[in-house]
Amino acid sequence: MATYRFAANMREPNPVNYFAAKYSLPHAAAALVLRGNAGYHSFTEAVVRDPAIGAFRRRVTVREDPELSAQVPRLKPARVTVTFTDGRQVTRLRESARGDYQDPYGEHEIRSKFRELAGVVLSGTGVARVEQLVDRLDQVPRLGDLVGALREDRGA
Repeated sequence: MATYRFAANMREPNPVNYFAAKYSLPHAAAALVLRGNAGYHSFTEAVVRDPAIGAFRRRVTVREDPELSAQVPRLKPARVTVTFTDGRQVTRLRESARGDYQDPYGEHEIRSKFRELAGVVLSGTGVARVEQLVDRLDQVPRLGDLVGALREDRGA
């Protein structure tokens, strides 16, 4: 992986915990390839310690490309080259991260992420209630109703 200077510093192949894994491009790449996503649950302590994830992380190299660094802040590019076991290589360039202002997430993706993250502390019923309140926030008589929904019905 080649990217701009700031991102290239996030190259730790052996993060020690959730927080360190969030700042490890090798971990994110391993989670994406082996788990199919790089969402919240791909950074848990169990996933950080997973031997398959660890082995894959150590096969990911990250370096700065000065040509990509020169495009910051207008873009935040990365170029990834995957080498297959038969020696073939495929390279793709992304000008900015998915979900930023240049390529924002759609409503379905935002709702899915909300449900995933809210589900860590709320039950399924609680997640649905908060989502419904936010959908009609301009009609909710008191903000306290939303705050109350966030406090109650914890844990699935």
